[in-house]
Amino acid sequence: TNAIYSDDGGKTWKTSDPFPAKGTGEATIAELSDGTIYYNSRRHWAEEGANPRRRWTATSTDGGQTWKNLVFCKALPDGPQNTNYGCMAGLTRLPVKGRDILLYTNCDSPGGRHHGTVWASFDGGKTWPIKRLIFAGAYAYSSITSGRPGTITEG
Repeated sequence: TNAIYSDDGGKTWKTSDPFPAKGTGEATIAELSDGTIYYNSRRHWAEEGANPRRRWTATSTDGGQTWKNLVFCKALPDGPQNTNYGCMAGLTRLPVKGRDILLYTNCDSPGGRHHGTVWASFDGGKTWPIKRLIFAGAYAYSSITSGRPGTITEG
C-alpha cells in the first residue's frame, strides 16, 4: 500500500514509499499539528489469525514519503472480530490549533458489520481512551470529516 499526496493543492502528485506491513489497504491519514502524518490502515489478512482484528498505524516526518514507527494498534478494531477480513474505517483530526485530537470510526462487533463506534485520541493516535457507540445497526465503510469548529460529519 502507498499513499498518494500533493503538496501544492493538487497541481502535482507524488506516491509514497510502500507502507511497511503487507496486506494493508483502504488507509486513512491525518496531518498532526507538527506536520507529522499519521497513517492508519485496514489489514486484509492477518498472519496471527482472525482474532484480534486490529489496525496497523505508522507515522511520517517527511511529508508522507516514508513511514516509520509501525504499530499494531491494539485499541482500534479492524472491522468485525473473529473473521479473516477487515473493514474500511474513518479518521479525522479536529481543527483545534496546536492539539492533535483524532476521531476514528469503525464497526465494533464480535462478528458481522454492525455497532458503529467512534474512538477519540488526544495525543495524535498514541492512545485511544474514549469510545462511544454511535449506531447499533448495520455499519461498514465509514467516512468521517471535520468541518467548522465543533462539527464533525460521519457517514
